[in-house]
Amino acid sequence: GGFALNTAPDHKTIKKYMDFEFPSRSCLVIEDAPYYLEVGTGNQPLNTRDEARKLLLSLRVFTDPKQNSHTDRMIILLSESDLHLRELVGEVTHLHLGLPDKKTLTKSLAQAIHSLDMEKSDITGDPEKLVAAALGLTAIEAEMTFKSAAVENGKKLPDEAAKYIMERKKKIISRSGALEYIDEKIGREGVGGLNVLMDWLDNRKELWQERAKERNIPASKGVLFVGVPGAGKSLSAKVVAEIFERPLIRFDVAAVYGSYIGQTEQTLRQALDVAEAVAPCVLWIDEIEKALAGGKGGGGDSGVSTRVFGNLLTWMSEKKSDVFVVATANKLGQIAKDNPELLRKGRFDEIFFLDYPGPAARKKIFEIHLSNLAEHPETKEPMVDSIDIDSLDLDDLSKQTDNWTGSEIEQAVIVSLISAHNDGDRLLAQA
Repeated sequence: GGFALNTAPDHKTIKKYMDFEFPSRSCLVIEDAPYYLEVGTGNQPLNTRDEARKLLLSLRVFTDPKQNSHTDRMIILLSESDLHLRELVGEVTHLHLGLPDKKTLTKSLAQAIHSLDMEKSDITGDPEKLVAAALGLTAIEAEMTFKSAAVENGKKLPDEAAKYIMERKKKIISRSGALEYIDEKIGREGVGGLNVLMDWLDNRKELWQERAKERNIPASKGVLFVGVPGAGKSLSAKVVAEIFERPLIRFDVAAVYGSYIGQTEQTLRQALDVAEAVAPCVLWIDEIEKALAGGKGGGGDSGVSTRVFGNLLTWMSEKKSDVFVVATANKLGQIAKDNPELLRKGRFDEIFFLDYPGPAARKKIFEIHLSNLAEHPETKEPMVDSIDIDSLDLDDLSKQTDNWTGSEIEQAVIVSLISAHNDGDRLLAQA
């Protein structure tokens, strides 16, 4: 048998339940356990330290056959975050439940249509696509999203509902502040230079096929892009997602840090759980130096940064899910000095240094930005009255912009277009 406490318990309440004549093999379930049991934390507004300690002692007595006449009693503590019970270290087994898989979400879909008095025939779209679009949500979030999509479509779930579900999922996941779906994809035609990287990606994109697995070829883990600001690291991350034909999720490591004990580690775990749930995907860890701040061993934040760095490295090395990691950093030398373990073989498949573009790459970058700005925003047709690309000496522009980054070239083109517009809306051309 069993009973649950979902109201504010105290040690006297537990003592009262302990005196009940419950048989052996009884189970006590306490919901929102950190709220009541953690001693002296920000999650504990109702109980004093002494009350929390007394409650913990009562729980120990409840399960200890030496202190009561019952055997095989069990306590289940439910929590959305990790429990930090120093008084019970070694006595509590932690079971981490990840996000639901396709099988569980299929049940959530069935529950959603049942609660709306819908029939299976009302699912006119592909159920697998609907479920796949919900990967990364909790069971409750998925069920509510399925219901919302059905109501939006007149109690039907056509194929178009998958797009609605995906949009809702993006908003739900983005609430944490740590993860963001990136819709913008950039193909190789939108990049100037980086030929070595393009060839490397072409050689890796087929490694997720079944034949590669049969030959025991391990799937690619990820890459690290290092280079000066503006060299195209963020752009390259978007190109990776496009070539691999995968959704791109940006992970802001700085956003995982919280003020409560254990909150930071919990947010990190939740973010990585989401990435694994939506796999296959590309996880873009932008400016990974933010996660490395404590990796050198500093204790200014009670070791939180060190634990975040360690947990992230462990996950990168041991992950089994099909998540391709793209990390970006500005200073390779600083990483090699302070955090050499990040560069150990096995963390990344390859490290690419994105330097200042050469003459041919700079010319290509000019062509890309000039062509993009010359397109009509609606028809996508070239606006011959805006930019005359043929009149521009791109070779000369390339020579004049030695040691310029791609971002600096882009801004130069934009500034030139603004100047032409303010100068009587004249054509941007070269005399």
